[in-house]
Amino acid sequence: MSVRKNIINAFITKLRTIKTDDGYNNDIKHVSKDFIDPSRVSEFPTTCLLIGDTNYIPLTSSRYTSGDARNAIDGWPISVISYVRAESDDEALNDAIENINEDVIKCILADHTLGNVAGIKNVYLAAVLGHIPAGDEMPFGASQIIFLVKYDFEKDSP
Repeated sequence: MSVRKNIINAFITKLRTIKTDDGYNNDIKHVSKDFIDPSRVSEFPTTCLLIGDTNYIPLTSSRYTSGDARNAIDGWPISVISYVRAESDDEALNDAIENINEDVIKCILADHTLGNVAGIKNVYLAAVLGHIPAGDEMPFGASQIIFLVKYDFEKDSP
């Protein structure tokens, strides 16, 4: 299996560990490695991945790294999109979004190798993009957290 597939699977495995019994604010109901359209969300909280593109830099004749510079904070962008619902008011929804953001960041950054996936050098927090508040068309909220994954790989197994 390629390093990229291993990294995606590691994200999914880690996100599935978000449970209140383990000290998190939420019990994630559904985790998907494919983007979920907001109109199709039926369980809350739900998370999904949005996989970005990256540049690869040759290291040797057979090794490559993701990102533009070996020591820069860059790499392969992987977004975690979370959907949450709060029944009472906008303030409760904002709290729900902050709680899921806290859970996702704490979970992913707890181990910068994502469980020792071969090739991973580091996982950086790039950005937490603002809230998408509930409204008449979408009675829940969402957030997007972008992580940058720096990893090396052999050209035969990207």
